[in-house]
Amino acid sequence: MRTQNVENNKIYIADRLGFSNFDTCLTFPKFIEVETIRACNARCTFCSVYNGSFEAKPKKMEDRLLEKIIDELTMSDATTSTVCACRDGEPLLDRRVANFIQGLKSAGIPTVTLVTNAELLTEKKSMELLSSGLDELMISIDGYSAEVYNKLRIGLDFETVVNNTIAFLALRNRLRSNLKVRIRMVVVDENKEEVEPYLEYWNARVSDCDRVQALPAHSWGNELYIESKASIAKMSPKPCIAPFNMFTIHYDGEVTMCGHDYKHNHVMGDLNNNTISEIWKGERFEDIRIRHLTPGRRDEIEP
Repeated sequence: MRTQNVENNKIYIADRLGFSNFDTCLTFPKFIEVETIRACNARCTFCSVYNGSFEAKPKKMEDRLLEKIIDELTMSDATTSTVCACRDGEPLLDRRVANFIQGLKSAGIPTVTLVTNAELLTEKKSMELLSSGLDELMISIDGYSAEVYNKLRIGLDFETVVNNTIAFLALRNRLRSNLKVRIRMVVVDENKEEVEPYLEYWNARVSDCDRVQALPAHSWGNELYIESKASIAKMSPKPCIAPFNMFTIHYDGEVTMCGHDYKHNHVMGDLNNNTISEIWKGERFEDIRIRHLTPGRRDEIEP
């Protein structure tokens, strides 16, 4: 019975990822996140990475690691379809990000994405991104009004963010760029009443190729929003797809089981010592995948 359930979970994973064969997941990560810098100009109330403190110093990935990533993604066995050139923080604080994106596109990555809060999305930065080959820019704006936004996105200015976003959309359209924009709101108690006007406002300003979303806040491993035992029991018994397609490289070269593991509690490997392929096919990822696939064993994984 357990063997049958494992096989059913493999079919589920392959189907979720759009593969005809489960083993395709194991050859090379299809989605990679690269944290070129861990630094942020905001201290959002729903983010556990910085816990509201502005004392944390910026931590940048070494140039040699950025170059190594691009080199490995150029290899014939690399089948990555999407790279997000950031993880925890604000990527526009890293002056190298546009050049890194250019390198990823030169390596043949079909889709390169970036997430920004748009506070630093000046005309100069906008031109750099539009010239880099970036495929999609995700802009996080978590409120319809300045009053609500400024309470959530501490350290940022609502008017600057909105004006920068509108200017970027206009510049993108003027240059006839194919870059897609996704404008996103994280929905929490403070802004949930603004979802409808937010969607109406931004949908009227984006193009047909763009998207506007209102998404629930992530629990960050239940550290920020504590679910009850009853709600946890109702969570999907299906395995998480992250260990089968996601590869998160942090600024120091460590690779974690999941992008939300910002404390590095589950380190799968270190890119300073091994290749992407070696880590992806290594014992630690294999163990995590077995636990996800086997009914009842996922609970063995500590937060």
